[in-house]
Amino acid sequence: MFKIYMRRTASPGIGIALSLPAHQEAVKDAFPRARLRDGEPYLLDRGGYRPGVIESVLERYNHTLEELNLLVYKPSKRQK
Repeated sequence: MFKIYMRRTASPGIGIALSLPAHQEAVKDAFPRARLRDGEPYLLDRGGYRPGVIESVLERYNHTLEELNLLVYKPSKRQK
């Protein structure tokens, strides 16, 4: 499990916490919950525990929520 905070770039105080990996419906629902309009830029802030590989990816690249969810999903499937 990996926690992030998704927030608007224009209004830093507005955002939501989300645990990844998440179901596709939860990822879709995150955008209106964070009050983001289609195409509006957003930031993903780190929070809580994250595997080393995910930590490295977050520090070096600017991924979308969907991409990050997929990156977190793959290692979690291997651990089972």
